[in-house]
Amino acid sequence: MSGYVKATLPLGIFELDTLGRVITYSTYNSDLRLKPRSEVIGRRFYEVIETASFLEDRILRVFRERVPFSKFYLQDDESDVRSVLLMFFPDSQSVMVKIDPEKASRGASAAA
Repeated sequence: MSGYVKATLPLGIFELDTLGRVITYSTYNSDLRLKPRSEVIGRRFYEVIETASFLEDRILRVFRERVPFSKFYLQDDESDVRSVLLMFFPDSQSVMVKIDPEKASRGASAAA
């Protein structure tokens, strides 16, 4: 098993509440940064980023089990690999989703 999930997501950092709504976000090098904040804040992450629907179960697990840290990799093609970091914050009862570029040559491990 390669440890990579085939998918495309914009680069950025998102904080989600317990219902999966975007509390705050910061994107870079993404078309999402062109959207008005009112079209992102308060909306479900999986509606704002339609290609992220496959993450819903992973994010819900982080909330449910209070998983402090989960990292996995996404690969659209050999040259486009992204790491996805999920972090649970007990003080705010929120989850951070951080999507970063990753070098394709780096070894990957699937973590949920």
